Amino acid sequence: MATIDSQRFQIESTLDLAADGFSAEVPGAGDFLDAADGDTISLEAGFIDPTDQERYTVGQTVGPVDEYEVSVSPDRITGRLRGRDQMADALQRTYRKRYLRTQPTPAEKTAMDDHTFAGEADPIVYAVGEFRASDVAKEVATLCGLTLSWECRDYTLLEDFEASGRPVDILRQLVEPWSQVESTKVDIAVQGTALLIRPRPTTLAATDTFDHKDARIKALTVRRRRADRYGRVTLQGKMVPKGLTGGGVTVYQPTEVEETSTSETKDEAGNVQQRVIRTTTYRMPERIILRYREQQYDRQVGALKLVKDEQRENEYETIQYDASGAQSHPKQLRALTLVRGIYPKDQTFREIRKEEVIYSYAATDGYQDMTTTRKWEIKFRPAETLPGGTEVPARATLEEVERIVKTLKEGEFLKTEEVTSVYKRAKSGAFPLVFQESTVSSGLRPGGPRPGRTIVIGGGDEGPQEPLTLEEKISDHPWAVDVAYSNPHMTQEDLDFIMAQFRDASGLWRYELSMQYMAMPWLRKSHVLAITGLKDETGLRDIPIGPALVSSRTLSFDEGSASPSMVSNLQAVWWSA
Repeated sequence: MATIDSQRFQIESTLDLAADGFSAEVPGAGDFLDAADGDTISLEAGFIDPTDQERYTVGQTVGPVDEYEVSVSPDRITGRLRGRDQMADALQRTYRKRYLRTQPTPAEKTAMDDHTFAGEADPIVYAVGEFRASDVAKEVATLCGLTLSWECRDYTLLEDFEASGRPVDILRQLVEPWSQVESTKVDIAVQGTALLIRPRPTTLAATDTFDHKDARIKALTVRRRRADRYGRVTLQGKMVPKGLTGGGVTVYQPTEVEETSTSETKDEAGNVQQRVIRTTTYRMPERIILRYREQQYDRQVGALKLVKDEQRENEYETIQYDASGAQSHPKQLRALTLVRGIYPKDQTFREIRKEEVIYSYAATDGYQDMTTTRKWEIKFRPAETLPGGTEVPARATLEEVERIVKTLKEGEFLKTEEVTSVYKRAKSGAFPLVFQESTVSSGLRPGGPRPGRTIVIGGGDEGPQEPLTLEEKISDHPWAVDVAYSNPHMTQEDLDFIMAQFRDASGLWRYELSMQYMAMPWLRKSHVLAITGLKDETGLRDIPIGPALVSSRTLSFDEGSASPSMVSNLQAVWWSA
């Protein structure tokens, strides 16, 4: 392995490509003849002080040589070396590893042990635990002999992650969430042996500022164009139980889901004789019934007619959810059932039955201690004459007919005693006790400090799930484009962050700077430059340049010829309202 120096070279670097490329001229054929796999080249550009011949240089790149060339002419032999910087390892190697949230089953482990990659009978390497994107990036950087500098937003991998392929592609996959908008995307680059994962700043601050007249600029062009406008932006993140809506990083509030089913009875000719429609509203994610309505239609005189309409309302306490699941088990507080139908006495459609159930719980431990049920039925009252001579016509009214009280209390260990008392309405209107029964059963009373049954994040039976979704209409402009992005590792906070990037970037002007200049070797890609003192043709109006992000640069350096030179071509970009 050898380290090679060169006095004449060209370097091309751009943010669009992970590695910087170089082409360097060396004297003779020695490097060509002695080429080795480990050869690296170190390129520096700068000045020689004419007073004392002291060299002042800036390191430009260090990297492996990919290609050797020798050229023979009548008067000399020269060599040329081509290659890339240290990012080359991240482009040529292959990295394979699975990051699992839970231990694999025996069958899954056997499958990974027997798996082959491209004909190689190597088992899949895996790790189990909670990993962040930066943890995976650090292992990838270490494989390539680089140290990681993770400077962008980090996040936890909420599902199993398969890292397979070129290291640079894995790194791009890891920073993809923060690269949806060009003005704030994450750039991947190498400086020396440091792997930089660096987001473009939302506000560019100049690292290099110089006056146009003093900058030795040979040519300069500035373009101004409209950037993208974003219409409806739809972002999807981690999976959550169906029916939950985001309320922050870990807190959720239940929502409602309605389902409708229909059953029909037909005669031999296929005519519907009876149709029952049931509409049920569930509170999610517990899937407890908040209300239902069941309507029955019977065929009468050639048409379907509503003959029964039963509705029930259930009231439950409100509970909260966090990342581990429901904080408590919801207790039912009340149930009200109302039945409307055809009353045979007058063939009118009216309320014919009602039932109300009230549930109460002990204040100390939350266990259910009483249930009170009240029942109403329609009663027909014939016409009558009240004292004083007032005539009351025949009527049908809904009257309370029965009350049932159930009390529950602890008996022996893990046994519950239930006492049921039935009260029926007397002619006087009072409700005397007509029946009482006591039973003992095993187990605890309903309610109490029991945990919730719904797991929001993690293992267990999570039930139907859907991705966390954030949607916003940013612009109504006719040029606005709709955007959709999905990543199962994103939390609500992450989606809010990405949406803010779209919102801030929509409708900005994009400025592009192209410039050819001499003798500024310290300017590199990712630097931010500003040029002052540039005027229009009248000399009265300023033409503002930057601060602009250097997106690409070509440096041509020649110190070995009779006429030394150092010329660069640079492209830079910035955004502004």
